[in-house]
Amino acid sequence: MDLSPARWIWLPSERTPANTFVVFRRSLDLPSVVPPVSGYISADSRYRVCVNGRFVQFGPGPCDPRELEADPLDLTPFLQPGENRIEITVLFYGHGEGTWVCGKPGLIVRLEIGGPSPRLLISDRDWLCRPDPSRPPGGPKRSYLRALQEIADLTLPETDWRPALELDLPADRPPLAGHYLDYQTDAAAASSECRLVPRGIPLLKCDEEVEARPVYSRAMIWKRNPEEWFAFRAPDSFEIPEGADIHDLVGASCRLPAAVRGPDSRSTAAILTCRLPFQLVGWPFLEVESEGESVIEILLQESHDPDRNRWMDTHHFRWIRLTCPPGRTCFQAFEFDSAMWIQLHVRDNPLPVTIHRVGLRHRVYPFAQPAAFTLGEPALQRLADACIRTVWNNAHDTLVDCMGRERQQYSGDGGHEILALLTAFGESRHPARYLKTWSQGQTREGYFLDCWPAWDRMNRIPQRMLGLTPWGPLLDHSIGFVFDTWHFWLCTGQREAVADLLPRFERFLGYLESLVLPDGLLPVEDLGIPTVWIDHDAYREQREKQCAFTLYAEAMLRTALAPLARDHGYPELANGAEKLAATLLHAARITFWCAATRSFVNNLPWRQNNADSRWCDRSLATALLFDQCPDSDTTAAVRLLAKRPASLGFSYVPNQIWRHRALARAGRIDILLHEYRTEWAELRSVRENGTISEFWNPRPDSKDQFSHLGVFPLIVLHHDLVGLRPTSPGYASYEVYPQLGDIRSLDTTCHTPAGPLRFSSRLQPDGRQSITLTAPPEGAGRLKIGSETRPLIPGVAFSFELPA
Repeated sequence: MDLSPARWIWLPSERTPANTFVVFRRSLDLPSVVPPVSGYISADSRYRVCVNGRFVQFGPGPCDPRELEADPLDLTPFLQPGENRIEITVLFYGHGEGTWVCGKPGLIVRLEIGGPSPRLLISDRDWLCRPDPSRPPGGPKRSYLRALQEIADLTLPETDWRPALELDLPADRPPLAGHYLDYQTDAAAASSECRLVPRGIPLLKCDEEVEARPVYSRAMIWKRNPEEWFAFRAPDSFEIPEGADIHDLVGASCRLPAAVRGPDSRSTAAILTCRLPFQLVGWPFLEVESEGESVIEILLQESHDPDRNRWMDTHHFRWIRLTCPPGRTCFQAFEFDSAMWIQLHVRDNPLPVTIHRVGLRHRVYPFAQPAAFTLGEPALQRLADACIRTVWNNAHDTLVDCMGRERQQYSGDGGHEILALLTAFGESRHPARYLKTWSQGQTREGYFLDCWPAWDRMNRIPQRMLGLTPWGPLLDHSIGFVFDTWHFWLCTGQREAVADLLPRFERFLGYLESLVLPDGLLPVEDLGIPTVWIDHDAYREQREKQCAFTLYAEAMLRTALAPLARDHGYPELANGAEKLAATLLHAARITFWCAATRSFVNNLPWRQNNADSRWCDRSLATALLFDQCPDSDTTAAVRLLAKRPASLGFSYVPNQIWRHRALARAGRIDILLHEYRTEWAELRSVRENGTISEFWNPRPDSKDQFSHLGVFPLIVLHHDLVGLRPTSPGYASYEVYPQLGDIRSLDTTCHTPAGPLRFSSRLQPDGRQSITLTAPPEGAGRLKIGSETRPLIPGVAFSFELPA
């Protein structure tokens, strides 16, 4: 898109240090009847718009630096007759991080002012700008995948405003294509490879402030300058003596005592620890009144156990520093974060400080439909609610694995989330953006960077070349992405979102063909830059992954890429995929299929004896789901998946989707419901945070993620318990094969392009399930009960029973 006649503008300068904030200001005089004022805005790296002191919006979302997005901007609700002050703060990261690959600084705005005399408000040299006086430039990275360690000193003097610099850059290109110097990384891109594009999904909702409630306060004794702790985490820096709370309640506010500085470099400080109702994502805010100057660090944590630890700076250096002048200060952090616990560390205050409000401004995506699950059991309802909240935390501008550590968009274990978005939330716009943005990370060799758009793999690639890290582009995520695309196509029928990916899949197929070993298997070792991950927990050594990786690739080629290619007019790609699939399946059966145990054994080629056999849930589940067992002999696979012997490699939380869907395919819904009731619903993160954790036993006051990827129980509920499955793209045809086990009751809505499918079930005393199903108003549906099928009438409710 071209935002001419607007110009890209920046602070007059020859270089911009990392973590630089520049404030742009423009006045706008309006008549007594305020006209509409709307248009587009973009910036590198992030902007925050305020009008007349009110927060408007934040952006742009993470995207490929060669295709920077321009966000729609509507100022109308924030304007008033007479003079209006528009203030846009732009942060240039400079440091690569989980939401930003690279770039160059700049701001562009093009707004149309309506009314009887329409005119334009554009970014040009008439805008005034200055470095943010409260945030000195050049700050350090917060952590490996977070650029900004936010430090704001509101006591620093104001600086002069100056006219903005117009950059030598067309209004249809991002700053990366311009001539302004990227002095830190020397990145640049040819103008022909870059463009400005409109945002493809709605802006996030961010108008709700969720307050955190005080839990306890304590006095701290610092043995050295506290800033040494925050800079270095120097050991033996402080003590927190046990005792009573030190705050006084003044109405709904908390008054904390003055700090005392001793003659031996010791000083006192106060901590006030507060808790949100559940873990969420948003911008930390604070309303505080200082009788003198004070310094407040805002510490964020996902989980905290006050009985074991009082201090909360135990995560990935997740603190924000605010220096407050005397009087009342209302502060909102520039960056959003994910937390359930907020701790205020108040120091260097010669007089008391009163905390009026603290919390997060909630940031949530406006899903097309609300996810609707009502289950007649508290444990199952608690689990479903936790999955929904976790989706709220993960699906923002990109579809991420977690907001607390990375904010990076993955395929593989992350790609399953699109099924939850499509069916539970009726949301196809966000998955379509995921397909576009993630696929832009394809390398010239043909494989995809497993997390994109993000900086991580830009750093890992040279490390891999020198053997400095085990982490590199994960090839199994490239395979997973083809599955993601197939599921999206099957569930939506949106050809325009998929068509551009087929040439990329041709390149990827060529890359896979180049990897095949003389024995017909795919390698998992000595791959050079890429690597094979599969799972965190299920394998003792890397070579044990070869069976699972080869079966995974075979299943993708035969059941996803081949039909996808045929549906989009790529018959040669389909034939090539099926040819390679046949080679891989033949080799996997010869190498890993054990006739004695009637199963795929991971270490069959090198095991010493039968007692040393190793299985993994991933290989067995893949073989069961995609009919890879010789003669469809799945009995042993089902038994191993159900019983979970010690010799079975057991995947971490998000990758349990394969095992669960395989057991559902085998009719073992009883195992899934038992595990959901007794294990999943009892996860610490589910009970305390209302979210799904990354690992089975996350530790409070640690770097563990309490809100992560494992939302697949939503997928199982819709696609395996209700049993809704599309049989042609866009649900032009579909089947419903309910398997409810002993679930007491379930009321839910499954969203499809053909319309909603409404489902209600009740368990009867004799074990029968009484079900009412209302078919979507379009599409040819069939209901499967046992071995019988019957057609569903579009838009018509149908009641029936499942036998006990």
